[in-house]
Amino acid sequence: MLTKSRKITPVPQTLRRTQTQPCLVIAIAGLSASGKTTLAQDLREELNAPLIQMDDYYKDIPANTPVESLNWDDPEMFHLSEWREHLEALAQGQTVQIPRYDFCTSLRSGSRTATPSPTIIAEGQFALHPNAIPDHHCINIFVELDIEAAYSRRLQRDTTERGRTPDSIQTQWENHVIPAWQNWVEPSRLRADLVLSGNANRLQNLQRTRQIVEKMRASLAYLR
Repeated sequence: MLTKSRKITPVPQTLRRTQTQPCLVIAIAGLSASGKTTLAQDLREELNAPLIQMDDYYKDIPANTPVESLNWDDPEMFHLSEWREHLEALAQGQTVQIPRYDFCTSLRSGSRTATPSPTIIAEGQFALHPNAIPDHHCINIFVELDIEAAYSRRLQRDTTERGRTPDSIQTQWENHVIPAWQNWVEPSRLRADLVLSGNANRLQNLQRTRQIVEKMRASLAYLR
């Protein structure tokens, strides 16, 4: 958690959205366990913006489907078009019902209400996939981290927080995560406006993102 004494000052009022200012979508992608969720949560707190996470857009899995047959790291497992439509609707000033996904049942379990905001944060490893990027003013961010460090983080996270065994984590990493990174995640880096290191100081990444947001706001104001 960011300490109060070191927190970046709030976004100036002149940079906040008025009724005629366009909304900005900050899309954050990267390898699993790279640090993209941490950045997204820091931005949510800093900008007081809604956070839309791609994990809530997984498709429902039919009952009795063998767990070992599922590849959670495939773009086809997500409702990418619905994700994009919801981001575009929010950016256009509409209220949207965001799904909630229950990983215990592999089904949606209700929804939550997201209301329009000057900035929307969208986070997921496929957030920069061609079918996921909204047709709107968007800042694309890619969080990079070397494979070994990301695997170490995921191993620690999934064994302590999700009750996974090291063998199952390694199998999923080698058979699903790495192919997804090679085929879709790493190539999406080319669409990024800003590349951040998952090993960098959190405040440093937050400030670099804040700078590009301010530049984009200034550019949009100039074009009005």
